[in-house]
Amino acid sequence: EIKMEKNTVDICFYGRPNHDRNAFEIALVTLVELKKKYGDKINIYSAGDDWKEEDYGVKGVIVNLGRLDSLKKVADLYRECDIGLVLMFTKHPSYQPFEYMACGCAVVTNYNKANDWFLKDGENSLLSEPMPSCMVDRLSKLIEDKNLRMSLVRNGIDEVKKHGWDDECKKIFNYINK
Repeated sequence: EIKMEKNTVDICFYGRPNHDRNAFEIALVTLVELKKKYGDKINIYSAGDDWKEEDYGVKGVIVNLGRLDSLKKVADLYRECDIGLVLMFTKHPSYQPFEYMACGCAVVTNYNKANDWFLKDGENSLLSEPMPSCMVDRLSKLIEDKNLRMSLVRNGIDEVKKHGWDDECKKIFNYINK
């Protein structure tokens, strides 16, 4: 479902301050700058870990929903949001882009060679250098350009439909058994 008629743009970010691979600090600086730029035109939610907004100076900027206790709650949040932001600095792909896409969120994430088999800049996601100014620019494109957002959402949904656990596990099994 593409949510294009709302008065605000809702952004979800995978906020995990105790996991370096998710570059929490980079995301926070990015989102604070984004909120300064757009104010009440955007709502920013974090999910993934329990932390207090006031401990990080983002009370009134980001609403932390903490660690959601069911996949249904995760899916419901992602379905309500327009844009999903996740940063990942390890070789394994984060599952957030897959989930964001499946739920109709346009994905913004950092360039990561380990994920370029799936994440295609300008096709099914927007990729960015992991610097706040670059990330603000990429997120701003999606906030301001509903057509681009809609295109990424549609392409993301189509991309996710091409992949299933059984097929992907068979590929891994076949690779290991070479």
